[in-house]
Amino acid sequence: MSDYWEVKRLEELADRMGFRIGRSKHQYDVVALFPKPDNFVCFNADIEVMYGSTDRLLTFLIGLEKGLQYAQLLRWDRKKAEARYLKEEAARQVVWEKKKLWSLLKGKSDDQAKLANQSFVKIVYGGA
Repeated sequence: MSDYWEVKRLEELADRMGFRIGRSKHQYDVVALFPKPDNFVCFNADIEVMYGSTDRLLTFLIGLEKGLQYAQLLRWDRKKAEARYLKEEAARQVVWEKKKLWSLLKGKSDDQAKLANQSFVKIVYGGA
């Protein structure tokens, strides 16, 4: 493939994926991918996502595109994945709090431990 067409294909693919191409700020004589500010709001536009030769960037972008196509094939939804992650994180936090509570109550009597566990369940789960 000629260099012109390779760079042209890289520019088109980068634009389609929400990146722009520029010179690397840290490496001499290589190109870099930068996020477009309107597509990636949480990233600074000056951050290099990846840098390297045009072949390497093209391979990266093709792999990223194929990965997103596969995620769409599996009907992966970012909002559902984030909700599932937050739910799992909340469950891990509850387990951690309960372990912390039981470590504090090891020396207490059984009645005191049961009472503390009941109040813990009421606080965490909102039970009456």
